[in-house]
Amino acid sequence: MQGTIPTTINQLTNLKILNLANNNLTGTIPNLDALTKLRNLELSGNLLAGALPSLANLKNLEIALFYDNKLAGTLSFYPLLRLRVLDIGLNSISGKFPMEYYDLPSIEYIGLAGNTQMTSIPLPCVAYPLCFKAIATNVVDADTMNSDLSDAAKAALEKQAEFVPDEWYSDL
Repeated sequence: MQGTIPTTINQLTNLKILNLANNNLTGTIPNLDALTKLRNLELSGNLLAGALPSLANLKNLEIALFYDNKLAGTLSFYPLLRLRVLDIGLNSISGKFPMEYYDLPSIEYIGLAGNTQMTSIPLPCVAYPLCFKAIATNVVDADTMNSDLSDAAKAALEKQAEFVPDEWYSDL
């Protein structure tokens, strides 16, 4: 599939799963605010650019996969109480990661790898070992180390990343 995501997608108000992953979609992600029943949003593996869309109205969202695109800008916090998986890796997301995502009651996985423009990644991950692998390339492998982390924390991230299989979230 090629082209852009039509803005009329917002008219599919009963949509629960939107999987447009691994296509050659270009352009920006349109407004999705009317998709209030949406549970799975999978847009990874495309050529989508621009800012991440607002997720504020998607109160039923459980899985949000945006990895491997050309998305830029910052990530805002949205109190999505059902969110289990958020992956924005392999984009050009910048700024500080909102720590509030770690407090969401259902969160299981946060993928941030490959966003070398992020200036700070928090370390409340100790309670969430599955996110270690996801942030390792930002903190441990990036040319500029995250100045908020001590050497011991960086070593712990590196060690923990060895124990999380790359295939973990392919089962979601």
